[in-house]
Amino acid sequence: DLAEAARGVVGVLRDTPWRPRIAGRLPLSRAAEAHRALESGEVRGRLVLTPAAGDGR
Repeated sequence: DLAEAARGVVGVLRDTPWRPRIAGRLPLSRAAEAHRALESGEVRGRLVLTPAAGDGR
């Protein structure tokens, strides 16, 4: 039944370690560029945006 299948899927997701694919890291100042790259499909994986040094607001 559907509930049993859902429990099985949840169990697999919980017990299987996964790591997101990081395609690149960009400074936060290039967020618009990162967004365009993701929307266009030219990037496979995740882009990590990092704050500039000293930007500890």
